[in-house]
Amino acid sequence: MKGAVKILTAFNIPVFIHWSFGLILAYVLFVSNEQGLSSSEALWALITVLGLFFCVTLHEFGHALAARRYGVGTKDIALYPIGGIARLERLPKKPIQEFVVAIAGPLVNFAIALILLPYMIFVPSSLDIIEKGSSFAGTASDFLPAMFILNLGLGIFNLIPAFPMDGGRIFRALMSIKLDRVKATLIAARLGQIIAALAVFYGLQGKLGVTSAFIGFFIFMMAQQEYRFVKTEAKFDSAFVKDIMRVNFTRFFPEEPMYSAINELRKDVERNFLVFSRDEKLVGILGQKDILKAMKEERRTSEVYQYMSQKIVGVSKEMRLKQVFEVMQDGISICPVMEDSEVIGVIDVTAMNNFMRKK
Repeated sequence: MKGAVKILTAFNIPVFIHWSFGLILAYVLFVSNEQGLSSSEALWALITVLGLFFCVTLHEFGHALAARRYGVGTKDIALYPIGGIARLERLPKKPIQEFVVAIAGPLVNFAIALILLPYMIFVPSSLDIIEKGSSFAGTASDFLPAMFILNLGLGIFNLIPAFPMDGGRIFRALMSIKLDRVKATLIAARLGQIIAALAVFYGLQGKLGVTSAFIGFFIFMMAQQEYRFVKTEAKFDSAFVKDIMRVNFTRFFPEEPMYSAINELRKDVERNFLVFSRDEKLVGILGQKDILKAMKEERRTSEVYQYMSQKIVGVSKEMRLKQVFEVMQDGISICPVMEDSEVIGVIDVTAMNNFMRKK
């Protein structure tokens, strides 16, 4: 979570906020000044934004807690200017489970809007904000109506059948009932890209605004990325460690100078290495990024142990590549292949990438 600060932990799930979130607050103040709003009105505009992102956080907890119901944990929730992301440990594979997890977020927003509906009905002044043509509160009395409008809009917007919105995952889940996951993802991704292309077109024409064009472009790229991810995941699920493991590999000792690793890296044969003690005990891993760091800091004579990581995750040759892929998502660059407590080979991110590129 680079560039992010943890603001709270709820249900054992940490919530982070990215530094760029401050940009949206600065933007609100800038627009408020440009429009000649009073300091009180600018303050309530800021409060509205904070309230909106509080609801976004609840939206993400909807996904996280629905996933927990199916035994899927959540690593964290992160808030960015464009919204929130709940990083699940994995995606549910059963269509009905994915459907429930995906729709849980928008349902939270609709639930908030439903809670506020009596206020909108029985307080006549609550409709004033709609007459003003704004969804941001200018006064204290505008706040709850603003939350009603924003949650309703957020729920509906997320139901658009395009990745990375929840609607794309809902549509994929429904398609997966009859089709395999890869084909269902392709159909959902293409539909999302059509919608995104229309948003870009009309945005550039000035009918929807430049912001919609930017969002459309973002959706278009994310839809393609989702398809590639699922296609890669399916490919990894059909292969095993033994298919691409390397049995001949270079070993380093903790007290060796880093220039030995630098020279080995420059040969462009191996990029990630295992580190053994003199008595052949595996004590660490030395990844390409660690070696490049030593080069950047010009510490060629420093010893390997100063740069190696002791986070070692062993795998078996019968393990599916999909499981290794999930392990490497946590920053692991190389894994020893173990058999009867002995290292019989290695598998690293380079081998995984090369396998992924093969048709």
